[in-house]
Amino acid sequence: MTLHQAFTIALIAVSASLVLLVLVTAARRVANGRSAERRARLEAEARPVLLAAIHEPGERSLEGLSRAQRHTLERLAAGLLGKLRGEDRAALVEVLEAHGVLAEAVRHTRSRWALRRARAAELLGAAGWSPALWDLARLCTDRRAEVRLVAARALAKLGDPVAVPVLLATLEPPARLPVGTVAMALARITEGAAPRLRVALASSAPQARAIAADLLGLHGAVVAVDELGVVLRDDPEAPVRAACARALGRIGSPRCVAPLLDAAGADPADAVRAEAVGALGLAGSPRAVPVLARALEEGTAEVSERAAAALAVLGPKARSVLRLRRAVPGPAGERAGAALARAELADDGRRRRAPAARRAA
Repeated sequence: MTLHQAFTIALIAVSASLVLLVLVTAARRVANGRSAERRARLEAEARPVLLAAIHEPGERSLEGLSRAQRHTLERLAAGLLGKLRGEDRAALVEVLEAHGVLAEAVRHTRSRWALRRARAAELLGAAGWSPALWDLARLCTDRRAEVRLVAARALAKLGDPVAVPVLLATLEPPARLPVGTVAMALARITEGAAPRLRVALASSAPQARAIAADLLGLHGAVVAVDELGVVLRDDPEAPVRAACARALGRIGSPRCVAPLLDAAGADPADAVRAEAVGALGLAGSPRAVPVLARALEEGTAEVSERAAAALAVLGPKARSVLRLRRAVPGPAGERAGAALARAELADDGRRRRAPAARRAA
């Protein structure tokens, strides 16, 4: 074979490949267009049936729909449930339950198809259907990561505190969900969550202990103050101790002050001391002034800055400490001055808003 023949054959092969690529691309576009048209048609058929079932119960049934129409209806219902409130939402859930749509979604949680399992979880969570709790819990360990994420969010929407340990367990293998996803899901569960979060403070997983502490603080769980104080003192992980300090500051009970004072003065981790001095500002106890003054002077840059900010909100005595320190050159004096300036600006803003608030009242 001559060089010219080899070149000709190669050129023909490349041309054929390009033609094939163009044909495949065109076919895919046609298929996508047809799929979009079919989806739009199915939605147009399912939407009025769904709305009629909500507003005119008994007038139109969901029975007799094709499998494709029912899948479309499930998808539309999941989106609609997130927008409806009150009686309309309750009516839609009742319709879905009465016509077996939610029971069918539970069966779909065992489907071989990941997309179907995820859609089923989304619908069950949007409906807040408590009978599906353990099916959603099972999906939190699904082999597909995207299904696990949807299932965790759906499980939290049920609002059942039983889901708290299930969701915390997803931080570890085999699920290994992102910490942010688990924390946001758990934050949706408010009523009855505190006892299970207190138990989680003794978890073997540091991330679970940290999330539990933060959520106890967000819930203002005064009953957990003593346990948070013990974990703040004894836990080997600095992020967990920092979370406990934040939680104690948010709770703000007088019993929170002593463990925070100890951590602000003695914890070996800068991040924990910084959280502790910041929490002392939230707790609002004048007992913290001497410790904060020492932290302003002797702490690292982060600890010193947080101490200055805390002193600025603890009243006249604490602000006098900042004014004295502001007069002394150096980093601590600069931080004291900056904290005072921010506090005075905030005071001015409140004074200006006060007359308008009184008039509105």
